[in-house]
Amino acid sequence: MHFYNESGVDNPADAKSYSFLDTKSILYGGDKFEIQENLAGSFSKMTLQRSTTTGREVYIFQR
Repeated sequence: MHFYNESGVDNPADAKSYSFLDTKSILYGGDKFEIQENLAGSFSKMTLQRSTTTGREVYIFQR
């Protein structure tokens, strides 16, 4: 997965590995996240969320 900064420059050092565990969860950068959207069919946004000891961590990926 590629990350681009606000200038549109890709930084390979920020890249993280991922693998889908099932249709509602993903292993992202070594941590398990729940997928908020229904991924059946076409989608333009994917929201990942997991609980942490201090709150929650959320990533939003958009095409």
